[in-house]
Amino acid sequence: MKGLIVAVTCLVALAAAAGGDDAVLTVSSAGPGVPTPTPLRSSTAADTMSSVDWTNAPPPTPTPATNMTSLDFLLDVFSVDRLEHVWDAQANLITAECHRDMAEFFAARRRAHIWALKMSDASGKYGGGYFFGNSYWLGSQTMCSNLAHNTSAHRKDMGHLSPPFTSAFYVVRADLQLPESVAEVQRTVNLGLCLPASCGARDVGRLVDLSVETANEMDPRAAALRQFKVTSVRMPASEYVFWEDPTFWVLIGVSFVVAVLLAAGTAYDLVLEHRKRTSLNGLNHSGYDNYSFGLGAPRLVGMRDKGDFGVRLDVTVPAVSTVGTAPAAAAPSHAPATESSLYSSSSELATSVYTGSAASSGDSCASRAPSSASSDTDPTNVWVELLLSFSLRRNIATIFDKSVGADTIPTLHGLKAISMAWVVLGHTCIVTFKYSDNMELRGLVEKELLFQTISNGAFSVDTFFMVSGLLVSFLYFRTTAKLDVTKITKTTGVRSNALEFVGLLIYRFLRLTSPYLFSLGIVQVTMKWFYHNSVFEPPTMDHINCPNYWWRNVLYINTLFPVKDMCMLWSWYLADDTQFYVLGIILLILATSHIRLSAATLFTFMVSSWCTTAYIAYSNQHMPSEDDPLALFDKIYDKPWTRLGPYLVGMAVGWILFKTDCKIRMSKVTVVLGWSLSFACLLSLLYGLYGAVLDPITAAAYSSLSHSAWAMSLSWIVIACSCGYGGPVNRILSWTLLYPFSRVTYCAYLVHPVVIRLLSMKMDAPLHLGAYTIFILFLGMLSASYLFAFVLSLAFEAPVVTMLRLISPKRKGMGRED
Repeated sequence: MKGLIVAVTCLVALAAAAGGDDAVLTVSSAGPGVPTPTPLRSSTAADTMSSVDWTNAPPPTPTPATNMTSLDFLLDVFSVDRLEHVWDAQANLITAECHRDMAEFFAARRRAHIWALKMSDASGKYGGGYFFGNSYWLGSQTMCSNLAHNTSAHRKDMGHLSPPFTSAFYVVRADLQLPESVAEVQRTVNLGLCLPASCGARDVGRLVDLSVETANEMDPRAAALRQFKVTSVRMPASEYVFWEDPTFWVLIGVSFVVAVLLAAGTAYDLVLEHRKRTSLNGLNHSGYDNYSFGLGAPRLVGMRDKGDFGVRLDVTVPAVSTVGTAPAAAAPSHAPATESSLYSSSSELATSVYTGSAASSGDSCASRAPSSASSDTDPTNVWVELLLSFSLRRNIATIFDKSVGADTIPTLHGLKAISMAWVVLGHTCIVTFKYSDNMELRGLVEKELLFQTISNGAFSVDTFFMVSGLLVSFLYFRTTAKLDVTKITKTTGVRSNALEFVGLLIYRFLRLTSPYLFSLGIVQVTMKWFYHNSVFEPPTMDHINCPNYWWRNVLYINTLFPVKDMCMLWSWYLADDTQFYVLGIILLILATSHIRLSAATLFTFMVSSWCTTAYIAYSNQHMPSEDDPLALFDKIYDKPWTRLGPYLVGMAVGWILFKTDCKIRMSKVTVVLGWSLSFACLLSLLYGLYGAVLDPITAAAYSSLSHSAWAMSLSWIVIACSCGYGGPVNRILSWTLLYPFSRVTYCAYLVHPVVIRLLSMKMDAPLHLGAYTIFILFLGMLSASYLFAFVLSLAFEAPVVTMLRLISPKRKGMGRED
C-alpha cells in the first residue's frame, strides 16, 4: 500500500510538470498523514526578475476588494497599478514632463528594473497600527534620495539600476475620514511618495486624487465609506540654504569672535599661570586669582586667610530672575555681599555669580564678613581682566567647583538640577509621542499611576519660579542690610529708588540676553532647515514666528501675545520670570522703607492671581484630572497672572530666611509634622487626581491653588534644610555632584528642546515607542542637552557674568565697605 501511494505521488508530479499551471489534482483518499499534492510548474528563465520583459504586456487591471470594510481597502489611497491602468486617459491633467517620466516609471516596473522597484518600495503605504495611532505612512526618504543622487554618467553605466530621471520624495498631508462605525474622528495622515522630480506639488496632489477617484469608480461604495482630501504636498529637499540666510552669517560671525576671545583668554591665562609657577616671587601678579577669581588682589597667597572670598560663577538656576549686584543705574555686579557687592541674585534659569569661599556646602546660609583684602584694580588692567573672563580653564574650574558661595543655599542646587531633568523628561515624551507610529500608547500609559509624574510636570516650572523669588528676595535683603544704596546712586528718595530699579533691570537684561539671543538665532536657523528638509511637519511655526516676532522674546513680553505667534515656545518661562522679577524688585524696594505695605501688596497680588486662575478655569470648564495639561496653554498655562503664586511664595520665604539668618529653632514635633505635611502635599499634588472626578468648582479651585501649594511644600524643605533639619534630604539636595548641573541649568533649559527636535526631525520614519525606549531617549536627551549647555555657558554665560562684575559700581570705589 505504501508503495502504491509513492507511485501515485510521482505520477501527479509528472502530470503537473507536463500540464503546467493547469494541472490540478486533489488527493483526499490517500490516508491520514499524507499531504495533499499542490500544482507544480517547471522553472524557466521567466522566473528570474532581472530578465523579465513585460513591455508588450497590458497594464495590470486592479480588481475591486471584496471586503469593503477591510482597512487594507479603506486605507489603500495610492496605487501605482491603478494609475497605470488609467494613465493614457489622464494625460491632460498632468504636466508634460511629469507625464513622460511617469510613463517611463510604469514601463520600468513592468520590466522589473531594480530602480523602479526601489522607487515603489520607497513610497509609503498603510502598514498596520491605524487604531494605535499610526498616521505616518512615509516609506523611506533615504532610499529615494540615494536614487536621485546618481549622475547622468553613472546612469549610463548602471543601465536598469539607475533611473533615467531625477527622483524626488514628496510628503502628502491629507485628511482621512472613515465610517463612524470604524473611526469617529477624522485623522490626518502623512503619505510619503517617491516619484519623478519633474512632478511638482500640484502634479503629486493630482496623482493621489486620481488614484482615489479610480478606486471609487471601480467600486462606487468606496466613496461613501472613505473621504480622503489632500491638504498639502511638500518636497523635503535642500530648498533652504544656510549661507543665504543673514541670521546664519550673524551666528557664524558671533561664534568666530567668541572663539577667538576664548582662545586668547585661555592662552593668556595659561601664560600667567606659567609665570606664577616659575617666578621666584610669583605672588606679585595682578589680576585674577586662579581659584577664587579674586580681582585686583595685590597678592595671590594669603587671600583666604584674610577672608577674601573670590567670585564664583553660580550658573545654576534655569530661570531668569537675576538681581543685579548693584542697585544703581550702572550695571551691577554679581559679586556677593561678602565682597560688598549689591544684589547678586540668580533666578531659576539665570544664575548669578556668588563669591564663594572654600566653604563647605553646609546647611548654614549665614553671611560672612566683607573682605578687607580686596582693592581696586588698576584701570589699565581692566582690559586684561575682561580678556581673562573668557578663560576656559577658569570658567570650567568654576562650574565644577564643589564649594558654594557664602550667600548660596546649597539645597537649591539639588532642586534646580532635579527639576531640569524633570522638564527634559516631559518635553521628550511630548515631542516623541507626536512623531511615533503608536501615538495611542500615550492614552494607555496616562491611565497608569506613575505616568502622573510626567503629566504633572508643570510643577517643575513652579519649582523654578519659587527658587527665583526666594533668591531675589533673600539676596536683596542681605545685600541692602550691608550697603547704603544712596552712596551708589548719589541721591535719595524716589530718584534713588528709580535709579536702583533701572540698574537692576539693566543688569538682568545683560545677564540673560547673551545666551538667550544666540539660542534664538540657532532655533530660527534650525527650524527653517527642519521645515524644508524633514519629512515631518515641525512641531511649531518657529521658522515663521522667529523672523517676525523675535523682538518680543528679547523684550521678554512674548507671553502677552497669542501662543500661535510665539517663537521658542518654551521661552514662555523666561518671559514670565522676567515679568515677575520686575514686580518683585518693586516690592523689594518698597519693603526697605514700608515693609508692611510691601507685604500687603504681595498678598493682594497673590490672591488676585488665585481668583483670576479660578475664574478662567471655571469659565472654560477646565478639568485638571481629565484634560491635557497643555489644553489651555494660551489661557492658563503660560500667562503670568496665573503663574505668579509660586514666585511670591518664594519671595516670602527669602525674607523669612533673611530675618532669621537661617537659624530657626524647631522642636522635634514641629520637624516631624512639617516634613509629613510637606511630603503629603507634594504626593497628593502629583498623584492625588489619579482616577478622580472633580466638579467644576473643585476643579477651578485646584487649578488656582495647586501651584502655590506646591511652592509652599517646597518652601518647608528649603527652610528645614537651611536651618539644620534636613537630614538625608539635605544631603541629597546638597550633593556636590549636582552643582555643575545646577550651574548650567539656564543654558540647558535654552537648548534642550533643540536637541529633542534634532532627533525627531532628522528621522525619515516614525518612532515606535515603549517604556524602555522613552527612558533611553530621555537619558540621551538629558546628556546631550547638558553637553551643549556646558559649551553655551562657557562661550556666553560665564564670560558675561564676570564682565558685568568688573564694571559694577563696587569697582569704582566700593571695594571696601567695612
